[in-house]
Amino acid sequence: MLDFVSSPNLIDIENHIMTNIKPQKGIIGLYDILGYTDFLNNNSFDTAIKDIDNVLKTIANSDNYSTNKVFDIFMRSHNANEVIVKKLLRQMKWFIFSDTIIQISTFKKDERPGSKYNKWLTFLIASLILNRYMFNSGLPLRGAITTGNFLFRKLCFAGKPIIDAYELANSLDLSACVITEEAYNEVATLINSTKYENVKKLFNALIVKYQIPKNDKSTNTDNQNQKSLFTLNLFVPKAFKRSIIKKDADLYKYVLKKFKMHNKRVTEKEVLRKVENTKKLFECLIDFAKTNKIT
Repeated sequence: MLDFVSSPNLIDIENHIMTNIKPQKGIIGLYDILGYTDFLNNNSFDTAIKDIDNVLKTIANSDNYSTNKVFDIFMRSHNANEVIVKKLLRQMKWFIFSDTIIQISTFKKDERPGSKYNKWLTFLIASLILNRYMFNSGLPLRGAITTGNFLFRKLCFAGKPIIDAYELANSLDLSACVITEEAYNEVATLINSTKYENVKKLFNALIVKYQIPKNDKSTNTDNQNQKSLFTLNLFVPKAFKRSIIKKDADLYKYVLKKFKMHNKRVTEKEVLRKVENTKKLFECLIDFAKTNKIT
């Protein structure tokens, strides 16, 4: 994963950008591919060129796949205006660096609440699709969505929301995408003020509060720190043609299989813990879907 914190050039880069462009307010999603280093170490170029090529193509295609799926969902499920949807998708930016994917959507200074609401909903659905797509491709993500003021130009980024997203994503001890409380409150206020009840139902199904296990590098104990965080629900079948897994599938075997794809090793204690934590999250999301009748 990109090291936004310890890079010796970060301060110089931030100072340079800040003198040339104005900060923007918007939404940031930062996603790290779990096990990517292990994948590279276990697949030599000579013996596994096809697998490496497929993984790189999957990563490179992730933004286009997400964009196309968002368009499909809006047009099929919400009878949205095609011109507006295409404009929203063009305004959303994607950046891919090795094992890190960054998603950005910015607001104008005088952005109307209705326009912000559209951008937020588009952003969340695109993030959900990205996380599902990468998990099913055997490249589980851990990510975080934040909001606030930041700067970016081409491949240079600066601002507290980016650092916050990086640190929060890197602290997760499972495959999941979480949303900061500030970001959740902003989008919840916008969506709950709308008159569209179907959108409110979709939003309430998209985000679940869950006790997320976090890395605790200061201790060797098996008792993990946990924090109640807003989490994207990967099991929202009404918005998709099919669910993320087959009905009655063995959940642990399914998660383990995705973590092991592309010749990744899943033998170390830390990795097995992430598999188990991801399985528990999925169990919770499935129960939530059944309880709220969104299966």
